Amino acid sequence: MTLSASDDPPSQLPSPASLWIEETPTTCYPRLEEDVTVDVCVVGAGIAGLTAARRLIDYGLSVVVLEARRIAEGVTGHTTAKLTSQHGLIYNTLLNTRGARNGQYYAEANQAAIDAVDERIREHGIDCNFQRLPAYTYARDSERVDEVQEEARTAQKLGLPADFVKDPGLPYPVPGAVRFHDQAIFHPRAYLLGLADSINQDGGLIYEGTRAERIEDGDPCKVTAGSHVTTAENVIVATHFPFHDKGLYFARMHPKKSYILAARLNGDQPEGMHYDDSDPYFSVRPYAGKNQDLVLFAGEHHRTGTGREEERYEALEATVREHFSLEAITHRWSTQDFASYDKVPFVGPLAPQVTNVHVATGFGGWGMTNGVAAGRMLADAIAGDPPAWLAAFDPSRFTVREGLGDLASHNVGAAATLAKRQVRRVTGPRSADVEPGQGAIVYEGASPVALYRERDGSLIALDAKCTHMGCEITWNAGDRTWDCPCHGSRFSPQGDVIDGPAQTPLDPREPPE
Repeated sequence: MTLSASDDPPSQLPSPASLWIEETPTTCYPRLEEDVTVDVCVVGAGIAGLTAARRLIDYGLSVVVLEARRIAEGVTGHTTAKLTSQHGLIYNTLLNTRGARNGQYYAEANQAAIDAVDERIREHGIDCNFQRLPAYTYARDSERVDEVQEEARTAQKLGLPADFVKDPGLPYPVPGAVRFHDQAIFHPRAYLLGLADSINQDGGLIYEGTRAERIEDGDPCKVTAGSHVTTAENVIVATHFPFHDKGLYFARMHPKKSYILAARLNGDQPEGMHYDDSDPYFSVRPYAGKNQDLVLFAGEHHRTGTGREEERYEALEATVREHFSLEAITHRWSTQDFASYDKVPFVGPLAPQVTNVHVATGFGGWGMTNGVAAGRMLADAIAGDPPAWLAAFDPSRFTVREGLGDLASHNVGAAATLAKRQVRRVTGPRSADVEPGQGAIVYEGASPVALYRERDGSLIALDAKCTHMGCEITWNAGDRTWDCPCHGSRFSPQGDVIDGPAQTPLDPREPPE
C-alpha cells in the first residue's frame, strides 16, 4: 500500500446524499388504488422484503409488495452494502450467550445469503457491481489479539472461511485480524431495482407511495393502506421497525445512528473490507458503483437522538485523515439500525398470539446478509418448508429479565434527555434564533415546539412530541431531521415520517410569537 496520513486541513463536507440513491433512477411503480387479494402481502421494499417476495414467486405464490416511499430508499439505500457473514467479533459471543447450535445456524444462514445474492444476479442478469473480496475484523491494540485469534478459531469450527492474519493490508499498523475469504460488496439499490423488475415481470404486484396503516391477523389477514385493503393468507412485515408492534419490539431493540463518508484517495484503495470492532467502530471498504475509485468510510455510531450529529461527521473525517491521504470527500450520509438485545435479528411470527403475520427486524447494522437470510427463511416457512436456521432467530425468545433490562436502558436514556430539556427550557433558543435551513426545540409556552425555518425565512411549527409514545424529539443538524431519542423514530423538517416506529406525522402547531 502507498497510502499515508494526510496533514491537509478538514474539507467542507458536502450536503447529505446517498451515492446508492444518487446513482440509480427514481422508480415509478404505481400507488395502490384498489382492493387486492393474494397469497402473501409483503410490507416494505427493502432487501428483506424484496428477497422474500422474489422467493415466494419462485414457489408459485401470488405476492403484493407495499412500500410507503420508494424501493430501497430507506435503510437499504443508506447502508455500506457489505455482504459478509463476518459481523465483527460475534461468534464467540453467540456461542457463549446462545449456544453452539444457534451460533451454527446464524453462521450458515448468513454465509448462504452471500451465495444467494450471487445466484440471483446471475439468474436475472442484474448489473450491480458485485465483487468477491475478503473481509477483515481487526484489533486496534495488542491487548485484543487473543480475542481476534479465538474468533478465527471459532469461525473455522462453524465452517466459515476464516483464518487469522497479522497484516490485513491497511496503511497503518494493526496487531492482527480475522479474515473471511470470498465475501462480497455490491450496489444494493441497483441489485434491488433488478430484483423488483424480475418480480414485476413474473406477476408480482409492487406498489410505491402506499403506506400500510393497519394489519388484522386472521385467516385470511387484512392489510389496510389508505382506503384500500389487501387480503392475504400471510403477511410479512419487513419495514425496518415493525409498525404493527404486537411483539413489544420497541422494548427489545435500541436504535443507533452511524455515519458514512465517500472519499477519493491519493493512492491505492485498500484491498478488501476492513472493520475495527472497537467503540466507536471504524469501517473501510472500496466502492461498488460508477465511481470505482472511491472508498467508503463508516463509524461514529451512537444512540439515535442524542445530538452532536454534525460533530460526528467531522470526527469520522478526522479519523479518516489520520490514516489516509484524501484527495476529496464527495458524499456523506447516515444510516439508522435497530439492534436486538442479543445481537441476533428477530425473524419469524410477529408475536406468540399471532399466527399468519411474520416479521424481519433488528439487523443491528448487518442487514445485507441478515436481510437476505430473513427474506429467504420467511418465504420458505410460508411455503411449508421452514428451515432449521429459523430457530436461532425466533422472536419469541424474549424473556422478562432481558426485556426489562432493555426497557430500563431506554428509560435511562429518555430520563437523561428530559433532564437536559428542563435546563434548556430556561436557556434554550427562541424562535428568532432559528436560522434558515435549521431547526430547534423552542420553549415558549406550556409545551415545547419544534421549529424549522425554511430557506425563504418562513417557519414550520410542529408538536415536539413523537407520535409513537410521546417522547420529546431533537433536531439532527447533520441530516436535517427530527429524531426521537427514546425509540428511534425520525421525521423530515416538515414532520413527515422517515423511519418508525412512529407511523403518523408530527402534529402541526401555531408558530410562537
